[in-house]
Amino acid sequence: LADAGEADVRVQTTLDEAARARFGFSTGSSLSGPVPIKISGKVSDNKDVRLQIDADLTPAKVENLLPGWTKPSGRSNRASFVLVTRDKATRFENLVIDGSGANVRGNIELDGAGDLVSANFPVFALSDGDKTSLKAERSPDGVLKVAMRGDVYDGRGFVKAFFGGEQTEKPKADTLDLDLDIRLGAIAGHNGEALRGVDLKMTKRNGQI
Repeated sequence: LADAGEADVRVQTTLDEAARARFGFSTGSSLSGPVPIKISGKVSDNKDVRLQIDADLTPAKVENLLPGWTKPSGRSNRASFVLVTRDKATRFENLVIDGSGANVRGNIELDGAGDLVSANFPVFALSDGDKTSLKAERSPDGVLKVAMRGDVYDGRGFVKAFFGGEQTEKPKADTLDLDLDIRLGAIAGHNGEALRGVDLKMTKRNGQI
């Protein structure tokens, strides 16, 4: 294929954890179980890639694939996006996650090491009733700046994800330098509790808030 110039790709298969890792989609324990997928698109010069990917996440179990997003196996959910790789960078364009209360739409860009460069989610709802948007961008000094805006956010999944039990491996986020800026009308909690008029700013450096 070295001289092929451009090749059409058409694949329909089911990927388990091992297969996803071989294809560079390793997500650790965040996504477990089989995922039926359809892939179509073009590969140019054996390096530039533009592929439409549609995945049925229904048979898979999701545990914080996005912060606070959980889904048991068997609950309906689908994801689609356009995968673009060029000059070692990777983009997930027109990302749509839909089903089981989740409704996410936006774009993600990763660098050659697989670290987040930027993310823009005009729609970022991980639970029924969420009305939020989210933007994230890594500054030149390596700090990830995250801004969330919206009317309502169900914070129960987020609390459970980060404080709900023992973790077998230290999350990468524990050592991430972070600037967090949240402005929300209300955050729903357990037992009917809620925070209203939330305006939160948090800075973390070297694991210290």
